[in-house]
Amino acid sequence: MTVVNWWLQPNAVVIVTDTLMTDEHGTPAAFVQKAHPIPHLDAVISGRGDASLIAAWAAYAATRVIARDFDVLSEIAPAMIRNLRDDGARQDPAPSGSTSIFMWGWSPRSGRFMGYAYRSGSSFIPELLEDGVMCAPGFEDPCEDIHAALHGENVPRALIDALRQQYLECRRNPDKAGRNNCGGDAMVTSLLRSDDGAVQTLSTRVLRFAAYGTDYDAALTLAGL
Repeated sequence: MTVVNWWLQPNAVVIVTDTLMTDEHGTPAAFVQKAHPIPHLDAVISGRGDASLIAAWAAYAATRVIARDFDVLSEIAPAMIRNLRDDGARQDPAPSGSTSIFMWGWSPRSGRFMGYAYRSGSSFIPELLEDGVMCAPGFEDPCEDIHAALHGENVPRALIDALRQQYLECRRNPDKAGRNNCGGDAMVTSLLRSDDGAVQTLSTRVLRFAAYGTDYDAALTLAGL
């Protein structure tokens, strides 16, 4: 599954992801955007699990949905995600495993940034995300210094350090069944509320992992190139 770390606050959201996509065997298949900004709705969509469903919802939300703001988008999301899941299942009936879709955005109704999780196990009923830091997956190693930094002054930097640790742990046992996959580039996507009320959407590549070249060659081989 994808690695997604985030920091939710009333006036800002920071999301850190990798870019590696693998096939069902864990072989590198491509490098992709995993946090999808929807600037006209002051929103970002990401997730873990079925990459096709997550990308389909992000594309649909960006190009097909009639919604005046993030509040409307979050309300209509469950039904639309279920429809996209069912459409995908008709084309590919093979089970895709569990999926969690995350959405963050500026809520005019609440006057702050909000976050929701939509999980396949609960039929994508919205689950309110709490303020603070979340790293998915968590660390197998204690990593007290990273945990302390995640509650310190430079949380965005700590989220990147957390991703480095998750990368190392994902690479430790490449044959582990159901392991998380992490690689490619580290991306930081953020929503920031300025004093004049504008919401700024930023997305930046901050580092490239050491195994990028090897993973890239493996993806080319898998594609027959």
